[in-house]
Amino acid sequence: MGVETQKDLLRLFDQSTAIDEGVNVVREGVNEGVNFDDEGVNTLLDLIRTEPGLNARTLAAKTGKSLSTTERHIRKLKNEGAIEFRGAPKNGGYYSLTPKK
Repeated sequence: MGVETQKDLLRLFDQSTAIDEGVNVVREGVNEGVNFDDEGVNTLLDLIRTEPGLNARTLAAKTGKSLSTTERHIRKLKNEGAIEFRGAPKNGGYYSLTPKK
């Protein structure tokens, strides 16, 4: 009998493959469940337009979102070319590159 996959090896030693299969299901669920909150991104963009030059911590405090969520929204806006960071990392801030519609 040939051993070709990890499952074959586990079967050879009478081990259950359910654990391995369960991990794959969990990974798929986590990857499929993460989405950007478009309302949160739009709220952040509106704030940057009305109060340009704020840093990520201040934006998080003003929106009531966590710093990690705010940074995720900032990344999305930067990737879309909607905002840019200006200034030094210590005291710079974010500015809108798109006019309000």
